[in-house]
Amino acid sequence: MNSEFKKSFYLSTALFILLGGVMAVISKGAPQIVAIALGCALALYGAFRVLMCCKKDGLNIGNGIIRALTVLLLGVLVLRWNEKVTTTVITIAGAALIADGVIKGQISLALKKAAAAGWKRDAIGTLVFIALGIFLMFDPFKGKIAMTIITGAALILSGIANLWLAHELKKTETPAN
Repeated sequence: MNSEFKKSFYLSTALFILLGGVMAVISKGAPQIVAIALGCALALYGAFRVLMCCKKDGLNIGNGIIRALTVLLLGVLVLRWNEKVTTTVITIAGAALIADGVIKGQISLALKKAAAAGWKRDAIGTLVFIALGIFLMFDPFKGKIAMTIITGAALILSGIANLWLAHELKKTETPAN
């Protein structure tokens, strides 16, 4: 794994476990807490990017400032309508599990190419997480508390599976001379 991929992989793993823990423990208000945190993060990041664009470009309107303003606006909208966003938090978590499952699938294929013994088990786990992500996206229970607990548990398990895959992948890497 290259260092940029490692950083993003471990960051997403930490976020999965943290977010999963919050959702599993504070199941009644967790989606709204997540929505507010997401809105704050988007608004702050957007504002920071706007300031950086103004500093760098001297108010020259370009592509960067448009993206920054879009992120800032999205953050404000999420904060404004966080009650409505809470219903989509679980759907977003399902989509994140699907995307993470695809990455796990790619790692499983890399393990297969490296002739690692556990690649089949990892591939089956990948399919389970993709199926769980699809399940969460369609919210079959229509009950926020039950789905929040299930989402939290799924995110924690996915984070643990990421750590396991990273461990298995590291065993296949050859040390640099």
